[in-house]
Amino acid sequence: MTLGNAFATRGNSLNAIRLFLAACVIISHSWHIGGYGPEPELIGWNLGRWALIGFFGISGYLVTMSRLAHKSSMRYVQARALRILPGLWVCVPVVAFVIAPTTAALTGRLYSISDAAEFAMRNSLLLAGPLGPRPIGETLTGMPDGQLWDGPLWTLFWEAFCYLVVGICGAVFRHETFRLAISLLFAIGTTALIVISQVEDLRPWDSNGPVAPLTAFFAGAMVFCFKNRVTLRVGILVPLLIFSILVTIIDLLNFLIILPLTLILLLIAFVIPLQKFGSKFDISYGMYIYGWPVQQCLALAGIQLVSPASVFIVISLWATLPLAWLSCALVERPARRFGRRSHVYCPDLELTPTRTGRLSE
Repeated sequence: MTLGNAFATRGNSLNAIRLFLAACVIISHSWHIGGYGPEPELIGWNLGRWALIGFFGISGYLVTMSRLAHKSSMRYVQARALRILPGLWVCVPVVAFVIAPTTAALTGRLYSISDAAEFAMRNSLLLAGPLGPRPIGETLTGMPDGQLWDGPLWTLFWEAFCYLVVGICGAVFRHETFRLAISLLFAIGTTALIVISQVEDLRPWDSNGPVAPLTAFFAGAMVFCFKNRVTLRVGILVPLLIFSILVTIIDLLNFLIILPLTLILLLIAFVIPLQKFGSKFDISYGMYIYGWPVQQCLALAGIQLVSPASVFIVISLWATLPLAWLSCALVERPARRFGRRSHVYCPDLELTPTRTGRLSE
């Protein structure tokens, strides 16, 4: 059975994998927000960076599926907007006009309504990526991170950028030409990472820049283009894992890991028996966008001063869960139902197994 046939006929564990990646992002941020010192890295990337690459790789596969499922570009745009905007448009005002002023009042710090409005504008319009973050007054003064109320939101600009590129490619190119365009984009990203790995002054930027996630997205898109040539066998995971381990041992070769990592995540989705996990409530997106502000609240409460990083991590994960569930139940799922009523097909929102084991559409 090929990867394409598996996604069409079998249940998968992508929701569980994405939740795991979201948890990894929160774990990674704990070192920075809690002020626990430098976070461990592997080939120049910390755990959050690895998780982000995994997110973008999976997204590349699913978004390309979404684009090719839509003959109408407008419906594709609607599907993409329903994926990220409803949850974001609730999260951003909650952070700017509820969490930030409340913590400021409790801690005696200075809150600025104009800064909050600009924070809300930048993030609601997905402009935090190109314009940079916006502090909200002095609400985080004295904290290990005294500027950012929701650091991960910068990545949504680049996610939307990838949506746009795939959307344009789907409108302009057909069949083999589309495959060629996506493969070329992946090759360009890989080449950029090779150049970065060889230039000393650029290496620190690679740890925080968009090149690796963008390359991962187009790696996932390319895998979708050749999905019927990828055999779904457990045996194929072994060489991929061995290769990935060898690459991680050799420093500065991170550009070689992106495609194998994307393949591993997509294949593992049919190996681990967690197909029903998150089939009703997929909270991974909520964990991703609410994790950072929750951790900032914990830091303002001084949790990091009286507990080790491991305790801070556990509290962060459990404290984020309710907000992520509420986001899913009250915002994201209703948006998904609206998409169904509007005949907007959102494959990446619908990749959940039914009782027959097939994917619901």
